[in-house]
Amino acid sequence: MAAYLIDAGTDIACVGIWDAGLPPAERPIEGEALNASAARGEVLPIQTSADGGYLLRILVEEPFVPPEGQRFVTLEREFGLELRSGTALVGGCEDFQNPRPRITSEKDRIRVEPSWYRVCVHLNVTEGDVREALAYEEAEKALTPIVLELHRVEGPLPGGSVALEDTPGA
Repeated sequence: MAAYLIDAGTDIACVGIWDAGLPPAERPIEGEALNASAARGEVLPIQTSADGGYLLRILVEEPFVPPEGQRFVTLEREFGLELRSGTALVGGCEDFQNPRPRITSEKDRIRVEPSWYRVCVHLNVTEGDVREALAYEEAEKALTPIVLELHRVEGPLPGGSVALEDTPGA
């Protein structure tokens, strides 16, 4: 029994889960080839309808309980997913079997028992302003009073600003 929260990014409006042990393909897998891989249980693609970052809560052998104040719908069918290597990779589907992954990294890997899994997908349908208010409440609980006050200040903070001159990771 385990629970993971992964921030999955995508540039093709599709995030997913797949076995990290699958060999790389000659070129990225997309479109009908991605659908065929999903039908074989090699990947669980989730169409997001937009690029960006998405929080995925992965529950292994645990029941799904929606967070308080949020509303989810469960897709009508279950999906099969084979995770033979014991390591799942969660991220943008553009990296599924991609010989040169662009978005996923080691932090997007989770350990699971090697097996064939039956997967249910629950989609958050909570209104945007409600989600924003809930996120703000969570931030208030997590941040110290000083940091929280700094986040509430409008405009530049007293004492100057910081500018990052180089690209991160350069």
